[in-house]
Amino acid sequence: MKFYSSLCGGTGGESGWYIRHYAFNYQVAVELTGDRGPIVQDIVSLPTTLSTDPRDVWIKLTDDNPSGDPAGVSDVSLFYQYDSTTGPWVTQTMTLAEGTDVDGKWTGQLPSANPGQFMYWYIAATDNNGNKTETAVYSYYIFSPTPGNDLIFNNQGALYGEIAYSSYLYFYWGGDPFDIWDASYGGITDELVVNYKTIVEEAGTGPYYDNDDVISAWWSGDKTYIVSGDEWLGARYGWSGDTDVPVGDVAHDILGIAHYYPDINYGEDGDQHGISRFKPVAGDAVTGGLATFLSDESISLNYDPDYETGASNWLDGVDPVSSYSVAITAFAGVVDSASAADPTTDEYNVMIYGQAGNGGRSAFLAFDAISLNTAPDYHWVGASWFKVNISSTDTVMPEDASPLISAYEYLKGITSVDEEVQVPSKFALKGNYPNPFNPSTNIAFTMDYTSKVTLKVYSLLGEEVATINGGLLNPGRHEITWNGVDNLGNAVSSGVYIYRIEAGNKALTGKMMLLK
Repeated sequence: MKFYSSLCGGTGGESGWYIRHYAFNYQVAVELTGDRGPIVQDIVSLPTTLSTDPRDVWIKLTDDNPSGDPAGVSDVSLFYQYDSTTGPWVTQTMTLAEGTDVDGKWTGQLPSANPGQFMYWYIAATDNNGNKTETAVYSYYIFSPTPGNDLIFNNQGALYGEIAYSSYLYFYWGGDPFDIWDASYGGITDELVVNYKTIVEEAGTGPYYDNDDVISAWWSGDKTYIVSGDEWLGARYGWSGDTDVPVGDVAHDILGIAHYYPDINYGEDGDQHGISRFKPVAGDAVTGGLATFLSDESISLNYDPDYETGASNWLDGVDPVSSYSVAITAFAGVVDSASAADPTTDEYNVMIYGQAGNGGRSAFLAFDAISLNTAPDYHWVGASWFKVNISSTDTVMPEDASPLISAYEYLKGITSVDEEVQVPSKFALKGNYPNPFNPSTNIAFTMDYTSKVTLKVYSLLGEEVATINGGLLNPGRHEITWNGVDNLGNAVSSGVYIYRIEAGNKALTGKMMLLK
């Protein structure tokens, strides 16, 4: 520290205390005169895998002996055991790779393991003089996908040191309908994601993996992808300067993000520990219940990761592509207290969702979903259903308050485009896609009989807006497209519309939203 009684001529230009940074370079000469065990130069990395096959192990070693006795590695052993480190270790002698000398690469092989097992292993090496070196104990897991489950990709450090929190805190079901792939296992792979129709990625800081190529290859009309985290965009596009998200990127084509505004909360040092003020969109299909709850209770919604998890607030803003809906907005900067009035600063979109033209569904939350709470009356919104039904008497808060849970439920409820029905057993509505839409949407349905079909569109007041004659249709799966114009050929305004499919003496109805 250094104090300037008058104006400082340096960067600050003001008087007062300044932190001064200096670097000192000390040269130290060390003479080694004794002996030591073999030195590990490199060792294989064995991440978690779906494969049960044996796995090759290698280590690169050198040995020296400044005291003058002969140097060199005499033997290397691989030790392993399943599911525990407390039982007896199985030993395997490693061999020197062909073409290398004693200061070289030694190889071995771990045996096969069963799905759900952990493999623990380490290596011990001895030099010609009996000096021994042991590596740390390493482990990997044989991951086993559960048929019918969805996948949580915990792409961050384990919250509170426990992988289990990835489902228990983010979702009210605990771990039941989810498999969890943790960042400590490595990034997700094509071999993994092919087992799932829904992936929820919790994105945070360290360790972090960009697996956009895997998601891009996986995502299709019957898939749902949800991202929650305030570092996901920064990891791809940096943390300074507004960015148009390129067409072709996962952020644009799958998550519906057209433009990115980094760190809308941040104005000066300390803001990363501050509170952001959120506003759920009233009447929205995903967050309308939360908006009503806040209004009825006269409370505000806060994003406060410093309080809830001890993490930092690095909130981003986004502009959605035209067919995606905004569920939550946030004010720029931070509020000075949890119960402060809404700021008068600019608002940015921080949660969007929608369905793409291929029928695939997605949601993007530019925040950590479990870091939401309310003020002045405190409610933890992070996993509302879990709190209301399991661990609290706080029955005032609705079960669908959590934006992440509500988005998951809503998107899972939208019918897949790829849900083909080979032999329809009834007249059934399969939903419309995309929804919300602009300018057109496809209404899908199945029939088990031949009939003339008519599509009618109504306003919420019951006024007929458009009628489309679908013609005579045979049993099977069909779609009728509405291009957002009324019977006079005029483009209709944004809003929610009711559609009705009539076939013979039967009719089916559904809701759709037009956004412009």
